[in-house]
Amino acid sequence: MNVLQICHDAKGPFVDICRQYAGALPRDRITTVYLCGANDQTVAHETGGDKVLFFELDSSSLRGIKWTALTRLAAVMHEGKFDVVIAHRYKCIYLAGVLSYLYRPRALLGVVHEHKVFQRPTRSLFVRLWCRHLRLVAVSNSVARDIERFCGALPERLFTMHHAVREDLVDALLHRKEARTALELSVSGLALVSIGRLVNKKNHRLLLDALHQVPDDIHLSIIGDGPLRSSLEAQVEQLGLSERVVFHGHKPSASRYLKAFDGLVLASGHEEAFGMVLLEGSAAELPVLCSNAGGPSELGIADLLFESGNANSLAAEIMKLKHVIPQSADERLRNFTPDVFARRMSEVMNSVIIG
Repeated sequence: MNVLQICHDAKGPFVDICRQYAGALPRDRITTVYLCGANDQTVAHETGGDKVLFFELDSSSLRGIKWTALTRLAAVMHEGKFDVVIAHRYKCIYLAGVLSYLYRPRALLGVVHEHKVFQRPTRSLFVRLWCRHLRLVAVSNSVARDIERFCGALPERLFTMHHAVREDLVDALLHRKEARTALELSVSGLALVSIGRLVNKKNHRLLLDALHQVPDDIHLSIIGDGPLRSSLEAQVEQLGLSERVVFHGHKPSASRYLKAFDGLVLASGHEEAFGMVLLEGSAAELPVLCSNAGGPSELGIADLLFESGNANSLAAEIMKLKHVIPQSADERLRNFTPDVFARRMSEVMNSVIIG
């Protein structure tokens, strides 16, 4: 089959995600389109498949009716005669849904990566009434429940597919000394890490409040960047944590540094749809701590859970991390391998095309 995969851009985890979907269909011809972002041949190589296109659109062109994106995608779909279209995130789902009336793929899959995507009535109507041939893939059961909250029951139209860990992640991990040298990290005591964009959803403020409550020999490295960096740095100063918190900024392939640390903390709450970093921490065989919110906790791989949004609870669980002996990577990730993902993909494809 000819398969078209559409993604907004190559930021965050989306190169790995597109790679997973392309890798799950090894017998098919896969074309991936990134709507925004520069033409990057490293991204193209990492994405895999047979062809990768970069439209290099400005994000402003994806507001409103999206004429430019529609026109360029129409040309690709006309030439490619695709049997299956996979669209990641709502704007891509909308574009694929509109064009599916012209080019009639045998299956149209929309992958939903966040909560509240269909909170807007117009988006819910798009799914329920206007594009009934659209099938939705939720990245977690939590997201699936959220979709049904806004769109109602979608029998035979809604599936859940958890992400998989990259097959080469373990081999890419730096050894502890090498990772610490690369990060210029020299701390004694318990070294924790939080990886993710510095945005509200990741709850870094809560994590800093919790760190303020635990002994001084517990340190935190924050890998990632974003609009909240200045305010988080100010919070560190205000709480007197300057000697215990390091902002490393954005690091490409940040997971390769995980062996430098003694534990991984994901402070996100109910807004977190999945938590790819939990898989990465498990691959590095670190003790893993996350909230009891639906998205992260349903994976069942965290060693410790704290009450979502509660800094006191988070502080108490941080104190337990040093005593955790984590399971092996193989044991924790047995349900999140590329093979498991590929089998689930095959089940979904058989259902939407044959069923």
